[in-house]
Formats: sequence, C-alpha cells, structure tokens
Amino acid sequence: MAKAKLLPMVFFGATTPDPLSTTRSRDLFFSLGLEVPVWDGFKRVRNISRQKTVLRQYEVEMDEQGLDLADKWSDAQENLRAADVNRKTAQAQEELARLKERQGDIRYQSGGELSVLLEGRKILMEAQKGTSLNNLNYDLAVLGLRHLSGDLSASYVDEQSWQQQQ
Repeated sequence: MAKAKLLPMVFFGATTPDPLSTTRSRDLFFSLGLEVPVWDGFKRVRNISRQKTVLRQYEVEMDEQGLDLADKWSDAQENLRAADVNRKTAQAQEELARLKERQGDIRYQSGGELSVLLEGRKILMEAQKGTSLNNLNYDLAVLGLRHLSGDLSASYVDEQSWQQQQ
C-alpha cells in the first residue's frame, strides 16, 4: 500500500456550473486528470520504510511464536516420556508389592506373624496409590500433548455443526 502511494493518482469528475455565478448554463462538465505530487518532503518514502519495519516486526513475532510452540511441543513430549517411564516403574513396584503381600499372606497362613501380613498389605496399598498417581500424571501429559496438537478439539468439537447453526 505504501508503494502504491508513489504512483500518480488519476481522477475523474463531473460538475455543473456554480449556481451563484451569473451564467445560466445547465451544461454538465467532465474532467479527467492525473495528479502527480512534485514534493511531499519524502513522506511517502518514509511510509515505505516504516511499513518494511512493521513487516519485519511481524516476521520476528511469527518466528518467536513458532519457536515458543516448538519449545512447548518438545517439553510436552518430554513430559509424556517421563510420565510413561514413571508409570511403568510404578506398575512394576506394585507388582513387586503384590508378590510380597502374597508371600506375607502365605507366611501368616502357615503360622507366621500378623505384622508381616499387615506390613505387606500397607506396602501394596501405597504402591497402588503411587500407580494411580503416575497413571494420572501420564493421562495429564497425554492431554497436554493432544491440546497442543489440536487433536483434542478435533475429537470433541464438531465445527461443521456449529457453523451450520449460525
């Protein structure tokens, strides 16, 4: 737009004589011309450089947003990997606690102490709690990744039906 202002302006007009003048003519006068500014104090050239600066700022902002999104994506993927490892570790610990609890139950049934059985059950419950928390963290990491990718809204929002209602 700023460069277009450097081009000469074409104008076209149609007028009637001034009603206050002494002429009694009812004619219609047409005019066609070309307006070329001779001197504007380099105002148009400054506008071009200003627009180029604004465009560079937009490009820098877009690059910055792209880098931010790439960082968020990398962080979300890393969170997902870490949550998956923690979840698998917690599941393995729960299985180990389940086996120890079973071992304590067998000992108790064969005449062992009740405290060993209760301690095994307590460890099992804590391991199950840890597994549940790690499963929740994994689900939250998946949810965050799906949110960033846009898959979350595509799965649950039907844009076509929303646009048809309006």
